Amino acid sequence: MDETTLKISIAAFIHDIGKFAGRELLGLSSNVIDQKAADFLPVYNGRYSHHHALYTAEFIDRFKASLPGEFDRPWGEGDGLVKLAASHHNPSTAMEWIIAEADRLSSGMDRETFDAGENDAIAISDYEKTRLLPVLEILNAGDQNEAIKKKEQYKHALPLAPLGPQTMFPMPSEKVVPSDKAAAKGEYKRLFDAFTQELDNLLHKNCIGLWFEHFESLTMQYLSQMPAARVGHVIADVSLYDHMKTTAALATALYLYHKGTESMTVSAVKDGQTEKFLLVSGDFHGIQKFIFSGYGDTRKYRSKLIRGRSFYVSVLTELAATLLCKKIGLPSVCVVLNAGGKFTLIAPNTPAAQESVRETQKEIDEWFYRLTYGEACISLSAVEASPDAFGSGEFPLLQDQINRQMVERKLCRIDLDRFGGTIESYFNHQEDRPCPFCGKRPADQTVTLADDTHSCRLCKDHIQLGQSIVKFNTMAVTEKMKQPGTNDLQETIFDTFQLCFPDSDMASEASSGRLLKYWRLNTDNNTAHTGGATLRYYNGYVPTYIDVQEPSLEEAITVGAPKTLNDIAARAILTGTDGKTSGVEALGVLKADGDQLGLLMACGLPKKLYSISRLATMSRQVNNFFVIYLPWLLQTDERFQNVYTVFAGGDDLLLIGPWNAIVALAPVVAREFNAYACKNPNIHLSAGISIHKVHTPVDAMAEEAETAIEHSKTGGRDRLTLFGETVTWREVEELDQIRKTMETWLDSKALSRSMFYRLNTFIDMAGREALLTRNQTIHIRDMDCTRWRSLLAYAVERNVGKSINPNERSQTIREIREALTQWLLTWQGKLRIPLWDIQYNRR
Repeated sequence: MDETTLKISIAAFIHDIGKFAGRELLGLSSNVIDQKAADFLPVYNGRYSHHHALYTAEFIDRFKASLPGEFDRPWGEGDGLVKLAASHHNPSTAMEWIIAEADRLSSGMDRETFDAGENDAIAISDYEKTRLLPVLEILNAGDQNEAIKKKEQYKHALPLAPLGPQTMFPMPSEKVVPSDKAAAKGEYKRLFDAFTQELDNLLHKNCIGLWFEHFESLTMQYLSQMPAARVGHVIADVSLYDHMKTTAALATALYLYHKGTESMTVSAVKDGQTEKFLLVSGDFHGIQKFIFSGYGDTRKYRSKLIRGRSFYVSVLTELAATLLCKKIGLPSVCVVLNAGGKFTLIAPNTPAAQESVRETQKEIDEWFYRLTYGEACISLSAVEASPDAFGSGEFPLLQDQINRQMVERKLCRIDLDRFGGTIESYFNHQEDRPCPFCGKRPADQTVTLADDTHSCRLCKDHIQLGQSIVKFNTMAVTEKMKQPGTNDLQETIFDTFQLCFPDSDMASEASSGRLLKYWRLNTDNNTAHTGGATLRYYNGYVPTYIDVQEPSLEEAITVGAPKTLNDIAARAILTGTDGKTSGVEALGVLKADGDQLGLLMACGLPKKLYSISRLATMSRQVNNFFVIYLPWLLQTDERFQNVYTVFAGGDDLLLIGPWNAIVALAPVVAREFNAYACKNPNIHLSAGISIHKVHTPVDAMAEEAETAIEHSKTGGRDRLTLFGETVTWREVEELDQIRKTMETWLDSKALSRSMFYRLNTFIDMAGREALLTRNQTIHIRDMDCTRWRSLLAYAVERNVGKSINPNERSQTIREIREALTQWLLTWQGKLRIPLWDIQYNRR
């Protein structure tokens, strides 16, 4: 990447850091401000304004010991980094105007306002009391032209705190907004002190491109819940982090466009009608088939395979964007969206960039075809755009173009002219056999696992990754080496990138330029600390053995090692207070995703509010629920500590765990997700649960869970499908109360076990009777089911309350008969959900 390009990007990203630092936190005197104001600040009504630009310059000067040396010396072409970063409100050169235009374009997208006639403006003196408003709260399926006029439409706000599972939920505004200035200043100071302490510990200052990635990650952790605009009538729903990131992406693309077209003049930079931008989106197709591809006897390695492949999908998506950025000459900050197997980046609309997109697609296609034979791929789509197209009210049309192109690419993702036909030399040697794990690629006789099994090179990589991401919390991406190390991947990613799990900061590799990425895999979901590197939430939550004495079906266990699916299934067995065990040893699979969330995010905002920065904010916030909060929930709630994250990100998840823990978890996730969206009735989950014997192939598990969630969606959405029955989340709660009542009857011996099992017959009869009422013609042979009431009454009389005091028995019989009759009339087949839950747990 060109030095000047990187300088522009960093300057544009850091341009508003002064809004965070502020005069008091920097300890600036009036004399210092007066001396330096003319260098950076514009004059408005005879006075200097936009003082945060000066604070940005002072922040860089004050903390230069914690920053790379390039911040304090001539670097690249044109203006110095400090001047570029702090002159965005008083630009003079073309390069300064690039950042000013990017900032104004980003601000124009962000800063829609409330109706001035119906709302009090936020005074400049009260800016520290402004808190970030949650965009998800006002998403709706109504009229896109409807404006957000009143602050009262937002009843929640986000706390000013580092991003974390216990701070990321919106709260009622009265609990978040400080009551006085002193409290507000105190919150800012605590956040600033923690930020600057971590800033001093960022790694790789000798490689400024890598350091910049760490700095962006640090900024996301500390500034993604701070509003970018804090005074006047502004709708403060875009974070400072998102504004800084969008500004950097736009500025970088503008610089490369004007450099590439030799039009680096102020007038050309200010032109808003020329199509200067290229929005490139990537989409990973075939994720589920890629993760769950199974063949033969894979039980010994299946948990490692699932874990490794799920992690691999996230890595492939990010490295596809990295490969494209590398070819165009962009820093990673230009990737403005990245979640759930999709990404979007902003590039310059130049012939060179367009050719880079084509070259990247070609290389990705060839790599995927060689390794997956076209079953999985990442397709790229590109749309040209002018600065004006990003403006207020225009971005929805641009986003619609992007979505249409992505759909078209999905329907024709493989070039049959290039990749059609048979695969030559599938078996290179007569003794070759298919890989025992995927059944697709030939097993490589030079690739041997611990039990002397031969596998293909890619499955070996997935097994190795599945082991490593639990053992290590640091991962590095390096350039491909001619002689790979013993622990390196067998198949380099896109024939370009190698992965490793280092035990050092790899300073020498960073200095030589061979180290491309250095990630902390966040295994401690209860802290915001980055550990000096770029945070990535790719590894989810994996249950591990915490004690060598822990009950296990395995011959030997190691503390810290991931639990096998066999042991996870065994955790479904319950132990009573008398030491006796009961229940079915089985796995539950939960699949869930947001209902029409993509459509809501595309059409659920007023046109004037719809912008790439708000889209980035919404996408990141939804993704955070699944990659930050959900793993923390599984880790900290005793009920769910044996639940395994197969994948979670974007707006969907797939979890495997003890079947009864999964059944208990589903309504908790749905309820928490709705709370995260401020109880917006338009935002909810559909889910499906399938239950399996422990040795069921994982692809079969995934297919059944997929079928279950499809029933939930076709049944009206905002629903759960369990035991073949589809119910709303409210019905789930009501049926859970029925389950508790049934358990009370069993525990008190008011209801015998034999009678309890006979309820299945009555449920079936009541269900068939309900179907009869929907038919115009009823045959006499189908009328037998209508006898269920009399049969139920007889069965209850014979089987209920035999051990109860005779004086109380008649009352108990009447109560149980009436309750069962009412439940059967109301619920029919849905009554299987509480009934089978109890039967499976008490067997």
